Amino acid sequence: AIISAEVEGRAKEVLVDLGDRVASGQIMVRIDDEEQKYLLAQNEAQLRQSLQRLGLKSEKDRVRDLRETPEVRRAQADLTDAEQRLGRIRRLVDEGVGSRQDLDQADARYKALQAAYDSTVIQTRNLIQEVERSKAVVELQRKKLRDTTVRAPYAATVKERLVTAGQYVRPNTPLLTLVK
Repeated sequence: AIISAEVEGRAKEVLVDLGDRVASGQIMVRIDDEEQKYLLAQNEAQLRQSLQRLGLKSEKDRVRDLRETPEVRRAQADLTDAEQRLGRIRRLVDEGVGSRQDLDQADARYKALQAAYDSTVIQTRNLIQEVERSKAVVELQRKKLRDTTVRAPYAATVKERLVTAGQYVRPNTPLLTLVK
């Protein structure tokens, strides 16, 4: 089997040589993981930021009810306030005490906040999808970080060593040939 790199980077260590016996899972090559660690930290920070906007503490948490997220609760509170104010002004106008202009303003404010609430619900749904996308990106980056350590897929003998320490490798660059 030809063992190839799955990530790009500088081969930091080559721990086996021609003729060496390797055990299943044994580390054979280490690729510099510094860039992968930085990318993972950046992606995890973006995920945490999105989780906080949804009021979630960890990436395992899920939104159970859209109406319980902070932004939707705030929009609902604003809408409820506008609805109550509209009702009070409508009663005053019906009693002949309030002005028609105040009623029109309260009605316009209520309609604007209803639209803002609907928009917030849509934005929150989009944010939930963004969190799911970010989780996938983080998992992929974690895999890439793991892939900087090249392990033997099974017990075998190194037939050919095609990489040296310090060499820059790209994905699919052959590193070693193993025979069983």
